[in-house]
Amino acid sequence: MQTDERTTAPASFLPDPITIDLEFDALLPALKPYEHALLEHSILLEGCRDPLAVWAVDRKLLLLDGHARYNICKKHGLPFTTKEITLASRDHALLWIEENQLCRSNLNDDQSIALLGDLQDSGAFTAEKFNGILNGVAPQAVTA
Repeated sequence: MQTDERTTAPASFLPDPITIDLEFDALLPALKPYEHALLEHSILLEGCRDPLAVWAVDRKLLLLDGHARYNICKKHGLPFTTKEITLASRDHALLWIEENQLCRSNLNDDQSIALLGDLQDSGAFTAEKFNGILNGVAPQAVTA
């Protein structure tokens, strides 16, 4: 997996550079209202510190991670950076999103177990890898 980080000018000065894929977006649990409010407050005070993860495919940048940050930046016309994630296919992109979501603190246990189950069902996680995660052993990331 290769990455390329770039800065984007304030959203109010550009045509929309990022595409939201509905299937990707559906994999992401919504932030709770207070989580969204705290994130917006942080971005307004300090800017968007973390780059948005995007996948360049078919002359588009599809957003993989950072949907809430992206929407807040667009709302307020704030600049953000992107980090391009190189993936071999749409299936790899879906797996990358699910694996990345496992690291989120805003997931409850049921959501985490459902994601792990999806990854195991897809064949991305073997029983050994699945059990390792449940016992605190980090898996290797999806690569291109």
